[in-house]
Amino acid sequence: MRACVLAAACASVTGIQGARAQVQGQAVIGDSLNGVAGVPDAAPKEPARTLSARMGVVLPAHVATEELPLLNLAALAGQLDGPADGPMYEGIQRDMPIFDLGMGEWHVVPADHGGGWLWVLDIKSPGAVAVRPHFATFNLPAGAEAMVYDPAIPDNLPGPYEARGPFDTGDFWAWTCWSESARVEVYFPAEVGDARFDTHFTIDKVAHTYRNPATGAIGYFNDRELGCHNDVSCFANWLTNAAGVGRMSWPTSPGFVGLCSGSMINNNSGDLTPYFLTARHCMQDNTGNLQNLEVYWFYQTPTCNGMAPGLGSVPRSTRSNYVYTSNASDMSLVIIEGTVPRNLWWAGWNTGTAGNGTNVVGIHHPDGSFKRLSYGSTSSNNTSCGATGMTEGYIVNWASGATEPGSSGSPLYLSNGQVIGVDSCGINAQGCASPAWYGRFGNSGGTFANIFSTGAFEDSYENNDSCGVATNLNNFFNGTLYSMIVKY
Repeated sequence: MRACVLAAACASVTGIQGARAQVQGQAVIGDSLNGVAGVPDAAPKEPARTLSARMGVVLPAHVATEELPLLNLAALAGQLDGPADGPMYEGIQRDMPIFDLGMGEWHVVPADHGGGWLWVLDIKSPGAVAVRPHFATFNLPAGAEAMVYDPAIPDNLPGPYEARGPFDTGDFWAWTCWSESARVEVYFPAEVGDARFDTHFTIDKVAHTYRNPATGAIGYFNDRELGCHNDVSCFANWLTNAAGVGRMSWPTSPGFVGLCSGSMINNNSGDLTPYFLTARHCMQDNTGNLQNLEVYWFYQTPTCNGMAPGLGSVPRSTRSNYVYTSNASDMSLVIIEGTVPRNLWWAGWNTGTAGNGTNVVGIHHPDGSFKRLSYGSTSSNNTSCGATGMTEGYIVNWASGATEPGSSGSPLYLSNGQVIGVDSCGINAQGCASPAWYGRFGNSGGTFANIFSTGAFEDSYENNDSCGVATNLNNFFNGTLYSMIVKY
């Protein structure tokens, strides 16, 4: 199966459809559903290891390195924040020199580890906060594997890439490494022989992240997130909902790296289908962008006003696919096709329209920094935003906290934890005093509710959600089902 979701449970939890959310003395009437918790922690599995560790190859302290020229960010200052009608930018795509295997170094794999050869290369982009290589014409022979990882964080590793890569196209962005360097390891088994010297892949681009996720600041500049934000960990009653909010990062079509927020959304089957709701103006429904989306989870402080973890150390999901978009609401629903971690929260939702003066909460990643919480009330439920094209939305006046670029796509909650909208736009010049504009479900509410009314599109192929009876793949063409969700 090409797509799996790790750590979703074989359990069904029923929500409440058609419930009324009583908020601020007003009934928000519409199709609605309560949230559901993901699977809790389980006994740890054998830790992932780099290819070199698995193959018994001891690498030297310094391996062959391809170092790109220093990037002149000052010359790009007018482009680094991103367009008004799109996502915030946190990085830029750089061209690699003409690729050649001679850039790397070869190591012999010991016979007691299967034999063969390991090719290793470090790619360095000086001054980068993170580096993400792009593979083209990727087509490894049988038994060969590739891995991209951050040598500084060897305990948070992706799975290996095989054959024609994760999309079976030979073209993909690899794992983001949160340092100046990304290490590429490619193993060729002994039977490949001299064919290992053939061109089985090229690395043609590198995404250079210049925005520091610890502060939201751009390297070489002094700007950072506003000083009026509230640490989400200081609000114990909202930590459950916070567990479903993720920080998004992906390569954009114009050659940059986009940054937004979003949240997991429950469906009436309660089967943990990995639906993820964000803003349309973030992804702009580009399939290639969605395929290479990374969503970072639990990027938040462990205690109130504590120290945030390094972004490269937290769990992340890779690969998503498009489900549905509402331009009027500035909402996009996607489905995550990579793994998702345990302990997430699938938020409830309400497609009704909240009245003016309704108390609301937003949880988000301002400027891509660690997770924050804002609270206030709606002052309009019939507003629009020209920059993003949203025509059915709320204006929210914050009593405490704020939203910024990077908060786009983040959920707006009723006091009962149900999502009623996503962050669409604001007035940056007003800083902490700026209200926020959120898209609401609006006229598309019925369509969203219909999508949420059932589980994932693969449910017709399975017997139930209890894992009691396995599905016989021999009943399908070539013994294969594609784009399925595996729960275990």
